Amino acid sequence: MSNVPPLAPDAKPDPEMDGVDHINVYSKARTELGQALSNFAHIPFSHPKFGFFASMEAYWYWLGTGMQHDALRRLYGATAKTAGIRLMTVPMDDATFKKHIEDGLRLKVVQNAKLCQALKKTTLPLRHYFVHRIDPPVVNEPRKHYWQMECLEAIRATIQEGRSVLLSDGSPAETLTIREVPENPTPTEFAYRE
Repeated sequence: MSNVPPLAPDAKPDPEMDGVDHINVYSKARTELGQALSNFAHIPFSHPKFGFFASMEAYWYWLGTGMQHDALRRLYGATAKTAGIRLMTVPMDDATFKKHIEDGLRLKVVQNAKLCQALKKTTLPLRHYFVHRIDPPVVNEPRKHYWQMECLEAIRATIQEGRSVLLSDGSPAETLTIREVPENPTPTEFAYRE
């Protein structure tokens, strides 16, 4: 157990302290938990209404492009982002989009036992920032989507208290099961064309 106090909410994170006084939720984080909590992570979940997604990144872009590009469902990492940004955005009101993403985060955590247990065991604050590896390194902590960190913190508090994680409609997230998908194919409609 470290004697280092947790990072204060208004303090700028030091990337060297990732895993010591905070957890960076980022695909290139220093901790396995931070990487797994990232939207890029290949951590599948099954939504009761919308079905299977291989990652939160796939789900984000599937929602943002009008819930019509099912080939996005099986993508993760940079492939999901690259495919998603090539598609036309279909506007959805912010409150509905946020509700759907928060439900996706809940499902992702509770349907994956290893991730759920790792999140439950930590008490370090969750932050989300990028590290630009120049000399000296630059930390970019966008606050626009900080609500995702707040949602993950709430999920953690709920599981630490031993309570059921509920979706936005009040149903328990724990009742759904997930299957693993091992690959990250690039669907034909997203393949690079010259």
